[in-house]
Amino acid sequence: MEETPDGVLLKRAPLFEPSEPKDVFGLLSFSGEPKSLDDMEAAVLAEVRRRHDAIETRQP
Repeated sequence: MEETPDGVLLKRAPLFEPSEPKDVFGLLSFSGEPKSLDDMEAAVLAEVRRRHDAIETRQP
């Protein structure tokens, strides 16, 4: 909140405290073999297709 000559200005509060990647990468746990870029691209494509098919089945 900030007082201005025109009245009170309300500002959105941040959802999270600012952080650096080095401070949060330890929170991202994963066990198993690392995924290749091809594996990641295939997973993204599969999710896009799944969502597209879900939209198509809902339309009249």
